[in-house]
Amino acid sequence: MIKVDLITGFLGSGKTTFMRCYAKYLITQKMKIGIIVNDFGAVNVDMMLLQELPVSQCQIEMIAGGCDKESYRRRLKTKLIALKMQGIERVLIEPSGLFDIEDFFDCIHDDPINQWYEPGSVIAIAEKEMKTALSSQSAQMLAEQLLSAGRIVVSKVDHDDNREEMIAKLQRFLRSYGQECQEDDIIYQNWDTLTDEEFEQLVHCGYKTVSLPKVRGIQEELYQTVYLMNQSLNREQVRKILTAVMKDPECGSVYRVKGFVTEDGEWFEINAVPNDIDIRKIDDGQDIIIVIGEHLSKQRINAYFQ
Repeated sequence: MIKVDLITGFLGSGKTTFMRCYAKYLITQKMKIGIIVNDFGAVNVDMMLLQELPVSQCQIEMIAGGCDKESYRRRLKTKLIALKMQGIERVLIEPSGLFDIEDFFDCIHDDPINQWYEPGSVIAIAEKEMKTALSSQSAQMLAEQLLSAGRIVVSKVDHDDNREEMIAKLQRFLRSYGQECQEDDIIYQNWDTLTDEEFEQLVHCGYKTVSLPKVRGIQEELYQTVYLMNQSLNREQVRKILTAVMKDPECGSVYRVKGFVTEDGEWFEINAVPNDIDIRKIDDGQDIIIVIGEHLSKQRINAYFQ
């Protein structure tokens, strides 16, 4: 049976960055892998960031857009069948940060997928500065992702000074749902320092079953995206605008901004969450900025860019 790993986590937690690290390790083990990326947006920015992986050992597929549950399951099944026919040995799925984890298990256990595939590891990515100011729906969804994981991997860790504080904050959050996680299941370190032994622990970490009240209408009703195409802005302009947008309550609750900007013939990747805007050089991109959040005001956000 082919194992399918799920890399989950809330918007902006660092799933794509971790996916690259994890995929590179599997490739060094001479494994032929498939990656399925689903992004909450009509343009799949995250898939573009995975293009550096070697095509001889890595087949990347995409499910574009924040589609409804039945459409998502149907498209996921189609991708899994296609990867099976290509001789893939392990599959990694990076869903949108707005994702009901039960959909993953329903798909893997459904016929005919269950003839070839089985769940592997569920790895949840959690930010060091973990979000707490979330709506009840978003918080519940995040709790389910964390509690279902075989391992929780903390992102954006430079040193371990704040380890105990972060873990205590995470545990307080989970206790509000009557649950806890084992401290041994939390990986708190810079991803560049992960050893082969630690990656192997992730490969075999499995998953947990958890029962929380279901979140209904996640993508269809609660979350929105605002797309900004061909803005022709430089890095300084983008940073100023995004800082203002994420501080303005009239824009809505902005959880994540991503995309690309070009300056002097070079491309730069934008990854922004409240209190952290990261803009770094990248080989290629597309002139687009995507704002994701709850109760967004498209008119208000567009006004800042205009």
